[in-house]
Parts: sequence; C-alpha cells; structure tokens
Amino acid sequence: MRVFKHDILASLELAPHELFFVELWYSMTHIGSLDSYRVKCMNSRTIIQELRHEMRLDLLNDKEFEGLWDETKTIIDQDSVCTQYFPGFVKALSPFFADRPKKSDTKKPKFDGDMTSCRLIVTDFSVALEKSYFNNLCDSLVSAMKPNCEAEIAKLTASLLSDLVARGWPLETLHVWHKKLLTSTKEGHSFDDNLKFMISIFKLPRQEFEVVLELSKSTKLPSLRKLGSFEFASKADLEHSKLQPFSKSPPSYVCYAKTKVSDFEFTSAAINARESFEQLADLIRFAYEPDAIVIGPVCYVKRLGDGREMTPRFSHVPPNPREDTTREDLISFGKDFEAVYAKASVEEITKRQLQASIRQYRFGRDSEHYEDKFLFWWMGLEEIACCGKRSAGDIGDTVAFNISRSMVISYLSKLLNDLSLTLKYSTIEWSDELVNASGSAALASLTPSQLLSVVHSTARPKLIESLANHPVLFQTGKALIEILSDPGKTAEYLQLHVKHLECHLARLYRIRCCIVHGTEVQFRLRLFTANLEYYLQRTILLCLDIFNHYDHIASLDELFLRSATSYDLVVKSLRDPMATHETIRQAVFSNVAQISSV
Repeated sequence: MRVFKHDILASLELAPHELFFVELWYSMTHIGSLDSYRVKCMNSRTIIQELRHEMRLDLLNDKEFEGLWDETKTIIDQDSVCTQYFPGFVKALSPFFADRPKKSDTKKPKFDGDMTSCRLIVTDFSVALEKSYFNNLCDSLVSAMKPNCEAEIAKLTASLLSDLVARGWPLETLHVWHKKLLTSTKEGHSFDDNLKFMISIFKLPRQEFEVVLELSKSTKLPSLRKLGSFEFASKADLEHSKLQPFSKSPPSYVCYAKTKVSDFEFTSAAINARESFEQLADLIRFAYEPDAIVIGPVCYVKRLGDGREMTPRFSHVPPNPREDTTREDLISFGKDFEAVYAKASVEEITKRQLQASIRQYRFGRDSEHYEDKFLFWWMGLEEIACCGKRSAGDIGDTVAFNISRSMVISYLSKLLNDLSLTLKYSTIEWSDELVNASGSAALASLTPSQLLSVVHSTARPKLIESLANHPVLFQTGKALIEILSDPGKTAEYLQLHVKHLECHLARLYRIRCCIVHGTEVQFRLRLFTANLEYYLQRTILLCLDIFNHYDHIASLDELFLRSATSYDLVVKSLRDPMATHETIRQAVFSNVAQISSV
C-alpha cells in the first residue's frame, strides 16, 4: 500500500475521516500500489453490464456462468448504493442469488422460464444503473463523509474510482486530485469545498477537445491531407510556444495529425485520439505507408468550450509496481535463466515454454497499443500455464486454475512483506514490547517472519495501537493482522482470493477471445492489461526460482500440480480444529517444492 508519512498527516488541518479518504485515494490511484490495494476493475454497474452482455450471448459454459453470477452477488451485496437507490432490482434478483438460474440445453434457441425472467431483470437493472448509478455513487460519498464512517467511505471510494476508470479517466489524472483535496484552508477552501468541487468535475458530461499528435518516421503522411477524422500537415497549426513539448526543430519526417474527440478531460482525450489514430494507422500501413509510424509521447490538447490548452504526456506503462533495477539485477536474472536452461533435470519442452513466455512478455512491453499488449501477455501466460491434465479441456479454465493456485501460494507472504515495508516507511513507534515479541531491536531491521511473531503474540494489541496515527494503514493493517491471527479466517481469506483470481482470469480469457475474434471488448483495457502483466511476470519469476533451486521438479506440469496440491493441503490444515499459529506460519511461508512441510 502507499501511505503518507506521519509528519505530512500531522501538518494537515483535516478530521480523521477526511485524512482517511485522502490517503485512501492516494493509495488506490498510486501507480506503484500492489494490486491488492489498487482500484479494482469491477463495480456494481460494470459487473451487471457484463452479466447482461454474457446472458444475451449465451456462450459461457456452466462453470464460467456460475463464477460470474457468484462474483456479481458478492459485489452487489457489498454496495450500499444498490441497496439504497435500486432496492427493487436487488430484491428481484435475490431469489436468483439464492438459487442460481440453470442454463437450458444449448441446442435450444431460447432460455427456459427462470433464465428468461432473470435475463430481463438483469437487462432492466443494467439500464437503470447506466442512467443514474454514477451520480448516486457521488452523492453517497459526499453524504458518507463524516466521523466513524471509514468502512463505508472505503467501499464508496473503491466503487467511484472503478467507475471513473471504466469511463476513461486515467489513473495518473485521478491520482493528482489528492493534492487538490489537501489544499490549505488558509486559501479559503475547506475539505468539503474541495470534495464537492472534485465531484462536480466528475459529473460533467463529455466535452469536445481538439487534439494534435506528433508523428514521425513517415515521409508520406503529410500528402494525405485528410483521412477519416484526422487532418495531416507537415507543421502544426500552433503557436511556437505550444510546439516546445514536441520538438524545438522538427525534422522533415515529422508531421502532425489533428482531430476532435469527445471526452471528460485532457489526458483521456489525448489517449482517445491516439487510439483512434492507431486504428487508422492499421489501414495506412496496410495499403499506403511501408515504414513504421511513431506517435510522439507528448501531444497538444485544447478544450473547445473554454479554449484551455494542455500538452499531456502519454504513458504506455501499465499501472504496476516497478522496482528500480540495476545492472546487477539483470546479471542475476540472466544467471538464473541460464542455470535453468542448462539443467539436465528440467524437461526440454519446459525450457522452451519458459523462453517463449519471456519473449511474449518482451513483445508486450514493446507494444504501445493495449490490445497488442494484452494478446502478447495472454499468449505468454498460455505458453507457461496451459498444461497438466486440465489442458485437455478449455484453455481459459486450465490457465485460470493453474495461475490462481500458483499465485495464492505466495499471496499471504506478499501481503505480510508489504505490511512490514509500510510499517518501516510510516516509522511507527517500535516499543520495547514489540521489540521483545519480534526479536528485532529496530523497526528498520524487521523481517516478515518477525512481524508474524508479533501478530501471534500478546503484543498484537500494541501493534494495532501503533497504527492508529496512520488512517489507511490502521484499517488495512488491522484487517490483515486479524486474518493472520485465526486459522479459520486465514483459510477463508485464501479461498476467497482464489475465487476472485479464477473469476478475473476467466474474464481476461473472454477479453482475449473478443480481441482474437474481432468482437467488441466491453472494457477499457488498461487495468485489465496491468493485471495480466502482473500475473505473467510473477509466474515466470516463480518458475525460474523453483527450477533453479530444486532439482527434483522437472516440468511445468509438475510445478502447477504441486501448486494445486499445496493450496489444498494448506486450506485443509487451516480448517483443522487443531490448527494453531504455527499452522498459519506454515501457510504463509509454504513452498510448492516442499509440500510435505505444509
């Protein structure tokens, strides 16, 4: 998670619940936040929209339909906006949530009675949500901004951010709003003023923008003059001062493409224009221009309503945490790969699959279009995870099963490590009681294992108390500490995470199928692509680590089989009435290469 330092929090003239909201906004929109603490892809509006779409197509198999229906129920149950503003639809769907409608025989052209009723209700619910859910969500957040409402504020903020991203707002633009919310009251703006102003901006309808893109590496584009919605010229029709972000002395092979788009804000308009040109570029490259066309990283955007101008910079990097890597890191990674490739114990097909997945990862990183990134990274995931006995069935189902089991094994340790790093960054008070419980004399040297020792000791209340001055850390840290204090809660948490992973991976596979078969993709791809990149990157690193350190594992088939077995054994051990804190420790630090220790 991403939080503010205590000295920043202490200097702000805000109430605790206001501080909580600003820090939560900061964390959920921070490009470096773990996916566990980042804005989620789906909310009530988008999940009902997806359910409506899939029920109309009727292409999901029984397991996919069941997973989507369960995911919908979970999201709707946690959304107070649906309960307050759409109680009739929630009530109408309740019987179907209790007893999922069964799909009729696929050979029949129509649904049976129950499914037809359900489909009509979902359709009407989707229409109602499209009409007013966003405004209801904004109003509910303003109303909930009061003391001791942090839990509700967190849910509403998550839903609002999810909806804004789905509407086209970039995370980078959303992130900077935390600075505006922290505007000093000395300037005459209260927190309520800032919040209401922000909400009023979000509620504005789409506006008209003029966008000018800088294009290079082509000598033939200026001669087009106009194609589609774009006008081409060798020199931009802009003042010299506006040309500075592009280049001071544009070479002869640089030209400019101007178009108009309808969007919510400047960066989103720039992205929209770029995506439109990329579609046009497909035609140009196919039948006119033999050379690659490069779109510059900066463009000029003018809002036609008021004439305001900006020169936003594009970002083609999915919002995932990225550590600063060094030459030594590359050398270490290269040695790990070479060691695995040289191992006689590792099957040749596994080596080729690993190499192919790393190549697909590189292709995705090199691509600038999110559909291309998505396809390359899905192919990388498929190269590495479409194996085992399940591979005889559906590709998406196989990948979802294997990846969800391999990802969940390290999930708890990942969260514990992140909590440890956040405690250090926040410089919480490291009292003698915490020193004795952990065995770490200083907070700076605290390890995840030592932190877990504190969680399992009588010093746990003191640890939670030390988080009180850090709003978001207190909420998320306390929740994780309570989960890791009880074997049953730990098991339930792992099972819920696996279910979420399976549902989301199934969705990613459906998106892949839409792109491959040329059908409409319902979603803005940036967050989904970020999830996909993260899954692929983590899986590759896990495989290299396992094959490099353990000679008795020879193939990807065996690795994913071990992941599934390890997960089942971990959950079983945690569900055992005799489970202890030591059982939790074994679950947190479980290893697919040593499943007998679970």
